[in-house]
Amino acid sequence: MEFSYKKNDNKKLFTSLVDLQVSQCQNYIPLYEKFFTINDTNCNSIQLNNVNSLQSIRSKVTDNIFNGTVLNQTTGLKEKKDIFFKFSPLLDPIKYLIGKYDVSNVNLLNLPIYSVAADRNADSKTLDKNNAAYVDGFFTYLTSQLLHNHGFKHGIDFYGSFLAMKNDFSIDVCDDIDYMSESEFFNNNKNILYTIDESQATQFNNNNNTRNCKPKLNLNLTTLNDHSDTILLQLSDINDLSHLDTVFNSNTNYSTNQLSDADIVYDNVKEGNKNKKDTEEDNDKESRSSCSSRFSDTEEEGESDGEADGKSDNNDNNDDNDNDNNNNDDNNDDNKEEDSYSETSSSSSSFCEDQLFVKIKTFPVQVISLECCEDTLDSLVENDEVPLSDDMWDSIVLQLLMTLITYQQCFHLTHNDLHSNNIMYMKTNEPFLYYKVDEKYYKVPTYGRIFKIIDFGRAIYKFRGNLMCSDSYHKAGDAAGLYNIEPYFNSKKPRLEPNYSFDLCRLGCSLFDAIVDDISDIDELESPILKIITDWCKDDKGKNIMYKMNGEERYPDFKLYKMIARLVHQHTPLNVLRNKHFNKYTVNKKTMKNAKDKNIEVMNIDELPCYI
Repeated sequence: MEFSYKKNDNKKLFTSLVDLQVSQCQNYIPLYEKFFTINDTNCNSIQLNNVNSLQSIRSKVTDNIFNGTVLNQTTGLKEKKDIFFKFSPLLDPIKYLIGKYDVSNVNLLNLPIYSVAADRNADSKTLDKNNAAYVDGFFTYLTSQLLHNHGFKHGIDFYGSFLAMKNDFSIDVCDDIDYMSESEFFNNNKNILYTIDESQATQFNNNNNTRNCKPKLNLNLTTLNDHSDTILLQLSDINDLSHLDTVFNSNTNYSTNQLSDADIVYDNVKEGNKNKKDTEEDNDKESRSSCSSRFSDTEEEGESDGEADGKSDNNDNNDDNDNDNNNNDDNNDDNKEEDSYSETSSSSSSFCEDQLFVKIKTFPVQVISLECCEDTLDSLVENDEVPLSDDMWDSIVLQLLMTLITYQQCFHLTHNDLHSNNIMYMKTNEPFLYYKVDEKYYKVPTYGRIFKIIDFGRAIYKFRGNLMCSDSYHKAGDAAGLYNIEPYFNSKKPRLEPNYSFDLCRLGCSLFDAIVDDISDIDELESPILKIITDWCKDDKGKNIMYKMNGEERYPDFKLYKMIARLVHQHTPLNVLRNKHFNKYTVNKKTMKNAKDKNIEVMNIDELPCYI
């Protein structure tokens, strides 16, 4: 595919963006310096050569969707259509809200500018070519190039991108509010740096039944040493109450924790096992108008670099120990004290069924304009009125496998944050999609939907001799320690390359609780495709990476993702596609010989180039 840039200062476009509530719009994005020769003359006129380009905004539909005009650069035709605008923050908004940045620094919120000078008057994160926003926007462009140059229908139509200051930048802080509310800086700067809807906050408080909106965490009675801020004891169906004696006589570090009446909940628990329907899908429900889901917001982010390294080193050493000890069976695991692993409430294992939006008065963002999709996979999974059939699940899984195989083959991509809210679909009248991969033809029914993967802010991939590695893996990033590679390689730790099995395991973890009510029921699954999905959650030893057999979480919080990267290697998309279950969708080569004559468009993945 052709890769180049076109010169356009976008002045006409930028003047039409009043309703978008953006200012100081610019074309310069630091990542472009990886590919193009940038100078003072062209730095703010470079645009990528995407086929469809945003020309103007006409009217507002929602905060993120606007009707606008798009120009096809190939045909010269203009089309009016709904456009989705994603506002990806260039700084970490949570850290900003709790005072982890020096807000007295007049350059903190500056957009990056091109300069040969050492001091470029902007924060180092916004200047980093691997900023998560830049990595996200550029890969979205690459998927669009596959869509238009290779007929790959799972690519996202990309209409252009630019940097800007976003007024009233909105972020859902539901999963972080208990942590944030403990920050003096956050409390003191209300209505100064940010605003919050009081009625929404009141409703949120009422729904969560706690003063600071802290979610109640289920705590297994045998693991009181876990670092949990809130203790929830489920007392129904406990036959032997003498077991509690050993719990409350154990030596713990929680002498300051007090149990109130509100902390004791009477609930039905099957055979004493923990009910896991506090689903991870609920955690993953996030504002599409802001940033990617947060893996972890560890306290080390606010420490000096040396302190952060020390904490991270200790945690990684613990991870290595867990790797060594993973041969233990579940019974032994139940008796083993978990390694200490401190996380804030914003980790992916916390849950929040509501939304609580904070508006930051002004914030630097990358504005990414995209085709407007219909809805998320999560919306289909959560729709109990119209449940997905096994055949529909087959279609979804096959489409995702084909997409991941393509992105791995063309760009060596690992998404690293694939869950049911990062998968969207478009409606289609095409009854079938056709593929050629692994020397086989596949005919896959669509059931009216084409699925597309979005949100590449945690991605690692290669293109034209350059590595794009999200700064989420910087030692102060929100996924620090997941991998250990350049440009954030720490020589004190073992090298850990991106894992091609990570994405399906991560996706399986996000779907697991919607499929399985209780871990003890896992062997009772009758659906072959749902069995395949739950198998993605197994590590190399065949153990469920999420739960022990008593329903207790195997690894707390962000540590789950670190252990997936280290212990799961059997679920690459191509390996899964080779499961005999999918043989029923293969088509005889003779049948496909005259596909063009039959107006059948085959996505030939085998012939797609490798662009690394």
